[in-house]
Amino acid sequence: MHVTDIIEDVASEPDPSPRAPPSLSPMPARSEAGAPGAVASTRRCLVEMKPFWCELEGRASGVPLYQSHGWCKAWVESCAAIGKPVDVRIVTVVDGDRIVLLWPLCVRRLGPIGILHALAEPATQYCGLLVESSPLASHWIALAWQHIRAEPGVDFVHLHNVRSDSDLADFAAQHLGWAILHQDVAPFLRFSKAAAGPGVDPRPKLRSGRSLNALKRHWRNLEKRGEVAFQIVPRCRHVAAIEEALSLKRAWLVDRGAVSAGYDHPANHAAILEMARNGKFAITRLAVDGQTVAIEIGLLDRGHYCSLIQSYDLEYAAHAPGRLLLWRLLTGTDFDIETFDFLPPAHPHKTEWTSCAVVVTDYAVPLNLKGRIAAFYLREGKGLLKRLFSRLPRNVRIRLVGWAHRFY
Repeated sequence: MHVTDIIEDVASEPDPSPRAPPSLSPMPARSEAGAPGAVASTRRCLVEMKPFWCELEGRASGVPLYQSHGWCKAWVESCAAIGKPVDVRIVTVVDGDRIVLLWPLCVRRLGPIGILHALAEPATQYCGLLVESSPLASHWIALAWQHIRAEPGVDFVHLHNVRSDSDLADFAAQHLGWAILHQDVAPFLRFSKAAAGPGVDPRPKLRSGRSLNALKRHWRNLEKRGEVAFQIVPRCRHVAAIEEALSLKRAWLVDRGAVSAGYDHPANHAAILEMARNGKFAITRLAVDGQTVAIEIGLLDRGHYCSLIQSYDLEYAAHAPGRLLLWRLLTGTDFDIETFDFLPPAHPHKTEWTSCAVVVTDYAVPLNLKGRIAAFYLREGKGLLKRLFSRLPRNVRIRLVGWAHRFY
């Protein structure tokens, strides 16, 4: 089934309960058997996979935000809407009568080279998979990987930002053929409510006395501009808040003469709006006399908060509005946050809040000669282009970025 056919069926799709999925239909003809009772295969239709996918989300280890059906569906729909359908490859492992592993991937073309990567890349921040918590998890991943190596039209596998605490990272450590392209860290804060005990504040000490005084000074200076308010945006206003946040972010990128693969992708805007319509976000804002000064947009699931978008009005930049908003968010909201994930890369505006971080790794796995060419480009050529762009005069970068944004 072609991706455009998938999207046409979504509107009429029933909403089956993830607790009672229908029986598995037969797998596609091309499949491979590994251990007894386990079969790996590739599917392309998100519609038929929804009940099994959602049910596995509840059984999988970790927090599957970026591998969830809702996230991937929003991206596929948005790409189809702009005339750029995605070549979806959903690798599954079935053991007995249930799906025990689901790995949402897709293929894009770099000239004649087919690159397999996470579905919804570059918007997806962590490449990962859904696998049932089981002693057999590593075996199922190995079976899925064996299947991926034989996937048609794939010359190179690029796994971006694999978390070191994930099942996929454990598997990667066993495969010397997985070359490391790049490593970074994702800063995070942990709010340990259970360990704190009754009557004890579970929030960690976020700032030193000196930096806390600086934030208070910024707050007082902002109050000179008008009445300052910290607000939790109600769900009915999420779409409008997303539109405003993306507009502010684009203005910031143009002002800095910067580019962002995620924000600049033509499907990103519609995909984020679709997630907002489905109530997937927790949104806060800082306002002066009712005018937005800064917006923070996060994905919240099972106590894990991913800080997805941070935007602020350039007019108020001298008052550190983004830092003020984070300060109020982290020190007092009704959100039930256990882990606050700043996401990679580890910029100073994130690391100033915490010393905790998880390592994330980009892996390159060439499958043939064309794949080795792609790996060389990602390792050497892409970085060189970024360095050359960063050395251009700021006014030239601003003009180039502004010109590019007109096409999105």
